[in-house]
Amino acid sequence: MQLHPGTILKFLRDARPQNLSLRRRLAVYLIVLSCAMVALVFFVFNLIGIVNPIERQVKSMLSQRLDVAVSDVLHDADEAAAWGISLSGRLSDVIRAALQEHRISFDDLRNNEIVLNEIQTKAYLEVYTHMQLTTCSGAFYLLDTTVNDSLPEAYYNGLYLKYANLYAENTIHNKPCMFRGNYGVARENKISLYSTWQLETVAGTFPQVEELLHAGSVSQKGQYMLTEVYALPDSWERVRMLCVPIRLGDRTVGVCGFEISDLYFQLVYQGKHDQQEQLVCALLTETDGSWSGQMSGNRAGCAAPGQTAFSIKPQGRFVEVTHDADCYLGLVQQITIGNSDHSIAVMMPKAWYEHIVRSGQIKMAVVLFALALLAIVACIFLSHHYVKPILLGLSQIKASEAERQPSKIPEIDDLFEFLAARDRSHEAELARLQTENKDIQRERERAENALSTLHAAGLQEIDQEAYALFCANVCTLTPKEHEVFDLYLQGKNGKEIQEELNINQNTLKYHNKNIYNKLNVSSRKELLKYATLMQKDEKQSER
Repeated sequence: MQLHPGTILKFLRDARPQNLSLRRRLAVYLIVLSCAMVALVFFVFNLIGIVNPIERQVKSMLSQRLDVAVSDVLHDADEAAAWGISLSGRLSDVIRAALQEHRISFDDLRNNEIVLNEIQTKAYLEVYTHMQLTTCSGAFYLLDTTVNDSLPEAYYNGLYLKYANLYAENTIHNKPCMFRGNYGVARENKISLYSTWQLETVAGTFPQVEELLHAGSVSQKGQYMLTEVYALPDSWERVRMLCVPIRLGDRTVGVCGFEISDLYFQLVYQGKHDQQEQLVCALLTETDGSWSGQMSGNRAGCAAPGQTAFSIKPQGRFVEVTHDADCYLGLVQQITIGNSDHSIAVMMPKAWYEHIVRSGQIKMAVVLFALALLAIVACIFLSHHYVKPILLGLSQIKASEAERQPSKIPEIDDLFEFLAARDRSHEAELARLQTENKDIQRERERAENALSTLHAAGLQEIDQEAYALFCANVCTLTPKEHEVFDLYLQGKNGKEIQEELNINQNTLKYHNKNIYNKLNVSSRKELLKYATLMQKDEKQSER
């Protein structure tokens, strides 16, 4: 059997309940109206930013990226620390062998250029090999000695190698150059000198490295660290250093480790997070209330290497990280590398965040507006179908019972039945009252005739002078006496008059005595007789 759309619509119309009560209809319409109001409220809240699902989505995305960034940085730091400990051990062996060979102590290395150059020559292979095995842009070692301590400034002897011309995070094919060290070692290993090469490192260039160098005979466990960002002397480069102490027994005689330049940090973590073009990963360090850091970003220009000064402040669900004119929003998590504390931030440019939030708000506003408009149209349509049957039903009230049509609304149909039954009851009651009224009219006519006869007879029996005096003295009654007189005429007895006027029996007797004296009657019977005749005369005179 094949069903056509027209057949389906006809089936739905036939299946729709025809006698749905007003309460149920009103419930359905109120539900639709409530949905419309909720949609409108969400629409307004979305426009003013109170309800912002895009913000939660961005935070969720940044939180996931932050977890990945923290995991990557800690993994790379642990790996570099392991290779740094390995390099420290190898360098300790090289230094120890040189001291034993020349039968001198470490203190005897000061101003001993020959032995220090021999140590550099033997240490070169270890430094270069570990530099290739580690995620870094350079490797170094510094010894707490110098070839010439007569100079005005203090120096540290050692070897500092860097990769030249970094263009990718993969450094396998990059050639090394010498930043610090003996130029004879560079010539022997056929590497070039850095543009600002010097023989030794000036004291104070890397303060945190020197702190570790002078840490004394503390256990090596946990003594590696990642420094803050330093500017290389006479260079545009800024670098961090992961440092491990070099020990001879319990004595710290030097520091070795690996360099991570701004450019190398950008290349490494750009490659790991390039799925999101606008995301920026930053490794931040706070020192004495100021922040330094390294940033990674895409090639579109979100990040710029070589920037160190940052400020961080809370901003709603996020933190706001600013540097010069650049402003970012993101999430920050604190991490510990060795015995140094740092923070990882994953963020995006604030302008881009505002763009995607506004775009999301516009999209949601369009959807909510469409829903609200649809709900309003539904409310108008349903209210029309709700009110129209009621108005048609009410208009049927004006029609006769024979002309009334079923309204298909149970309450109105029940009302019609009730009104019809009440009309029939009223018609029967009206017919009964009309019959009783006719009977009463006939009784009244007989009573008036009888009263006329009685009045004619009574006039002959009563004392005309006493009756005339009675009629003349009625006006002499006080208001209270006249009130008692009227109640007597209404047929009330003494007890009823006491309750009506809220007086006691003695007061009523007092008023009765005055009324009798003024009207010249001796009893209530005589009073009522004269009063009845007076009323009859008044009615006849009015006719």
